[in-house]
Amino acid sequence: MKHQPIIDRSITELDSNAETSQLENRKIVPERFESPRLPADGVDNELINRTRTQIRNLVSEIGDLAKSGCESREFWEGFLVRTTGALASDGGAVWLDESGSGQMELQYHVNLDQTCLAENSAAQRRHSLLLNKIREAGEPTLVPANSGVPGDDSPGNPTDKLLIVGPLILNNRTTGLVEIFQRPGAGPTTQRGYLRFLTQMCEIASDFLKSRRIQNFGEQQALWNQLDSFVREIHQGLDPEQTAYVIANEGRRIIGCDRVSVVLVKGGRCQIRAVSGLDSIERRAEQVKQLQTLTAAVVRANEPLWYNGDDTDLPPQIEKRLHEYVDKSHAKMLAIIPLTSRPIAPKVDSESQRERIIGALIVEQLKDSTIEAALRKRVDVVVGHSQMAMSNAIEHSSLFLMPVWKTLGKLTQPFAGSRLPTTLLIVGILAGIAAFFALFPYPFALSANGQLQPRIQNEVFAQVSGILQEIHVSPDESVPVRKDAILARMENNDLMVQIQNLEGQISQTNEQVSKFRRAQSERLDRIDNIMLDGELLKSEEALKSLKRELDLKREMADNLMVRSPADGFVVNWQVRQNLLKRPVDRGQNLMTVVDPKGGWQLELEIPERRIGHLRQRMNDSDQPLLVRFALVSHPGSEFTGELLRIDDKLEVYSDEGNCAKAIVSFRNDQLPEDLLKSGTRINAQLQCGTRSIGFVWFHELFETVQTTCRYWF
Repeated sequence: MKHQPIIDRSITELDSNAETSQLENRKIVPERFESPRLPADGVDNELINRTRTQIRNLVSEIGDLAKSGCESREFWEGFLVRTTGALASDGGAVWLDESGSGQMELQYHVNLDQTCLAENSAAQRRHSLLLNKIREAGEPTLVPANSGVPGDDSPGNPTDKLLIVGPLILNNRTTGLVEIFQRPGAGPTTQRGYLRFLTQMCEIASDFLKSRRIQNFGEQQALWNQLDSFVREIHQGLDPEQTAYVIANEGRRIIGCDRVSVVLVKGGRCQIRAVSGLDSIERRAEQVKQLQTLTAAVVRANEPLWYNGDDTDLPPQIEKRLHEYVDKSHAKMLAIIPLTSRPIAPKVDSESQRERIIGALIVEQLKDSTIEAALRKRVDVVVGHSQMAMSNAIEHSSLFLMPVWKTLGKLTQPFAGSRLPTTLLIVGILAGIAAFFALFPYPFALSANGQLQPRIQNEVFAQVSGILQEIHVSPDESVPVRKDAILARMENNDLMVQIQNLEGQISQTNEQVSKFRRAQSERLDRIDNIMLDGELLKSEEALKSLKRELDLKREMADNLMVRSPADGFVVNWQVRQNLLKRPVDRGQNLMTVVDPKGGWQLELEIPERRIGHLRQRMNDSDQPLLVRFALVSHPGSEFTGELLRIDDKLEVYSDEGNCAKAIVSFRNDQLPEDLLKSGTRINAQLQCGTRSIGFVWFHELFETVQTTCRYWF
């Protein structure tokens, strides 16, 4: 027969109207349990005190376990065993989302395999939906046995147990749940007591999660600092001996093992170059020779070796050498990872495509044989950086001015023996081509893109926000508009309401002023007259302020009528379709009014890399710079103009990057009137005199090379 749970006994014998007690020895004060009810025949004080002591001891044990710095599995085991024991429940489980992915995983359980959730997939699905629902709510919950719709994919309790579920809160977010499987049949008061007790236990567990999170952050920060120092050290020099020494000593701190050794392959032989903690190596020692022999066998197999006492799958040639070395070194755990010149590409079928092996990294543990996942990850990090640093050091040290000698050898080959006449002929041809490119003059022109724009154009902006209700612009673009002519009418209901409110306030304030003035004519004492004068002055000032505000609002209402700033033509496309019945904001560009009679000009976009040549041409000659251009819509004809000015400000107008605007004037009678359209695209050539043909053809290449390589040396 199962014992009556501690919480069940306490709730049965405690009365809600009696004096409450507070749990001690905790940082977080739990809920108060009710004091014992006085039975008719007397009080069993001994039972009540024993129950309270058991509860305090249980809470204290779990609190001490949370503060002990133990591992997660050890804590959850102690936590769940004590909690289920206190409640005399049939089992329990702890669900936790440590990764933050949204999916909770089982951390520890008691008798979960004895429920219907062990083998029933449908029950597992309903149970999972129930837990997710409780997690979203974030509140402690009691779920009756066999609740929900059986056979349906809706949340429910498919077990024959009462589920007591408490949330684990971390940073104001439900990160897990504690679930207790309790026998059904207890009364509502007892069940609420179960829930209060589990909630208090979950608070302690939440404190443990918080401390673990802080501890993990500290460990990660320390690891990153160590890794940063390790990377700096191993890449600081290009000497193989120095690099091996740094890998052995700094790598040992990163991995957290007892010993790290570095082996390099030279001439087909493996040789230990560095051992952590040792300044020199006695190469004639038997243990050193055995380790070199073992490493050579692993390198030939080209597979990492991880040994923690189990040699079941090891090949015989490695197994024998491994046992010989372990007997001498007394290592409990041994890992030998080959180092390649570069990481081997995955799924390489041909052995010729594999990078050559340059050495191996040896990791040893002398006291512990456990190979944890964290240890493997740290070893992989050290191996990745080590093989790159060692590969660079070996390659650098093995070449003595090799690039220089190779270049000199290739340059002298064409001048040897029978190749000399041919070489001289080629050199002569190249010299002639170079002279042609350097001396032959050629027109130098800079290309630029731009648009055809009228010289006089006026932008029409919205002075206030509102809705465009009417457009008074003719659909025919040939119909001119006059200055101050109404182009559109806007409405702003909020503005009109404000005007009406101001008019009402002015009317009320006028009445107050009249009232105070009438009161002045009455016979009042001195104090009343002073107060009346003050109120009258305040009302008159308020009236002036309201009138000024009303004048401003009426001025804004007048601006709802959009007027033309000058004589001209509206050139916007489909003004009615784009603006009518649509809201516009203050400052929004509504229309453009141009005056064709004012003449036309070109707006060119000069890329930044060409401005220097253009400035030089303008400084060298007093003559206007000639511009030849063609319309994209009329490519068969070429026209000429003169450069007037260049904007000193650079902005990004197109894909060319930073550009400066340039204005070009031309005789408008060169173009037919039907081609004079605002925004017509232009391709232009700015004539900058004559330069050598080589400069004209390759100046952009030369400038790119100069810009890129100028500060390399």
